[in-house]
Amino acid sequence: MSSNYNILIKKALYVIIVFLLILPLIQQNTAVVYVKPLKGSVKKVKDPKFTFKSWFSGDYQSQKEKFINNTFGFRTSFVRLHNQLDYSLFGKINAKSVILGKDEYLYELSYIYEYLGRNFLGRDVIKQKVAKLKSVSDSLSARGIDLIVLFAAGKASYYPEYFPDSLQEKSKTISNFDYFTHAIDSAGILNIDFNTWFVEMKDTISYPLFTKGGIHWNKYGEYLVVDSLISYVEKLRGVKLPQVVVDKIEITSIPRYRDNDIAEGMNLIFPHSNAPMAYPEISIDKSQPFDTVNAMVVADSYYWELYNEGLSRDVFNNGQFWYYNRKIYSQKPGWATLPVNETDIRAEVEKSDIVFILQTEATLYRFGFGFVEKEVELYAQKDYNPNVEPLEQQQLKAIIRSIKTNEKWYAEILKKAEKKGITPEEMLLIDARYIIDQRKKADKN
Repeated sequence: MSSNYNILIKKALYVIIVFLLILPLIQQNTAVVYVKPLKGSVKKVKDPKFTFKSWFSGDYQSQKEKFINNTFGFRTSFVRLHNQLDYSLFGKINAKSVILGKDEYLYELSYIYEYLGRNFLGRDVIKQKVAKLKSVSDSLSARGIDLIVLFAAGKASYYPEYFPDSLQEKSKTISNFDYFTHAIDSAGILNIDFNTWFVEMKDTISYPLFTKGGIHWNKYGEYLVVDSLISYVEKLRGVKLPQVVVDKIEITSIPRYRDNDIAEGMNLIFPHSNAPMAYPEISIDKSQPFDTVNAMVVADSYYWELYNEGLSRDVFNNGQFWYYNRKIYSQKPGWATLPVNETDIRAEVEKSDIVFILQTEATLYRFGFGFVEKEVELYAQKDYNPNVEPLEQQQLKAIIRSIKTNEKWYAEILKKAEKKGITPEEMLLIDARYIIDQRKKADKN
C-alpha cells in the first residue's frame, strides 16, 4: 500500500512538473490567461523571417532566440516578480534613470540633476537663447501676438527634502531654471513661473501637488494651473474667457490618470505607496458670454493632461498643441495630426493671438525644442509669401487629391482607417507621407 502511494505521489509530481514546464508554451500560443502588460519603454522584438541566407549566417537563430526570450508565456509576470524582489529586498529599481528617495518618493534623475545645476548650460549660452526669444517675442508683438513662457513646476524643486542622502541639496549650484527665469525677466519677456509658485504655497496648500510615484504635476496641481492661466490671460488682454469649474473633489490614496507614471514604469507586482491626494472633477463653463482668443502651445508632456481637460479646445478656441515642436495636435473637428515640418510654420503661428512655450525644468536645456530658432530664421526672410506652401505640403495635398479621385484606392483607405480606428483623413495623411518617403528613398538610390 505504501509503495503504491509513493508511486502515485511521484507520478503526480512528474505530471505537475511537466505541466509547469509546458505552461509558458501554452500561454505563449493561446494567451488563455490575461497577463497585465509591462509599462514604460518596452522594446518589441519581431519574429524573424526564415531565409536560407539568415540560417547559414546564424542571424536567424540569434534573432529567434531574442524573440522567444521576449515573448514566452508569462514573461511579464516573471519580469514583475524579478523587479519586486529587487525592490523589496534590496531597494533596487530596474527602471532606467529612476531614483528612490526618502519615504518612497520616486524621481527621474534628469529632474534632480537639473535642480542641482549639474546640467547648467552656462550664462552665455542662455543669454544667446533668450536674445533669440526676445527677437521672436518682438516680431510677434508687432503683429498683435503675445509670446508667454510658462515654467512648469518640477518635482525635484518641490520635494528636494526627499532626495536620497547622496543627492542632498548641499551640492546645489546655479541651474538652468535659475538663470533662464532671471534672463527672461530681465529681457521683459512675458512669463509665468509655476515652479516657484508651487514651492511658495507648498506649506499652506490643502493637498499635495505631486504624488510619490508620479513625475508630472498631479490633477489638483493642473486645476490650479488652468485657473491661474485663464486669469492671467484675461488681465493681459482685457478679455473674458470661459471659466474652469470644480464640480466636486474626491480624496483618495489610489493614484489616477498619470499620477503614478514613474511607479508604473517600475513594473512591480504590488502597488507603490501614496499619500492621500485630491482629485477635482473639473469642467469648462461656457454658459456666460466670452471672448474668442486663439492660443497655440509649444510644450513637452506636461501639457498633455491640460490639453485632455479641454484647455486648448474650450478656452483657447481649438488651439494647436505642438508636442516637442515635432507634431501638431488639435481637437478641432476634422483635424489630422501632422508633423510641424509639413506646415507653413509662420502662417500657423500667425493665426494665434497667444503663443505659449511651456517648459519643465528637466527639458530647459532644449528650450523651445527648436521653435525659437526656426521663428528667428523665418522672420529674417525678406521674401516670405504666406500664399506659397512648403513643397512637401504641396506634394501631400496632390497625393491626397489623387487618392480621393481613384475610387478603388480611396475604398482601401476607408477600410484601413476603420481597421486602425482612425479617421479617413488621418489614414490619407499616413499613406501620402509613406508615398513621399518612398520617393525620397528612390531618389537617393
